[in-house]
Amino acid sequence: MRPAKMTNQMNKTYRNLILFSIVVISFFMHLEHFSKDLMSDHVWRQTQTQSTIINFYEEDMNIFNPRQNERGNTDGILRMEFPLM
Repeated sequence: MRPAKMTNQMNKTYRNLILFSIVVISFFMHLEHFSKDLMSDHVWRQTQTQSTIINFYEEDMNIFNPRQNERGNTDGILRMEFPLM
């Protein structure tokens, strides 16, 4: 019989290996799509998300200040939903 500590260590190793494998497999399955331009019926949402990401990078890395390009006379902060990019 194996000690419980060794069994837990093996379970943790297998779990980490499976999670890593899922990430790697998913990456290679989507690899051909990474170089494509934004397209589809919902391209407006994709481009808005991309412009918000660019504005995070160029202006303010504060996740609570998602800025949009259509600002007018305002600061451009658009807090409609929590941005997960």
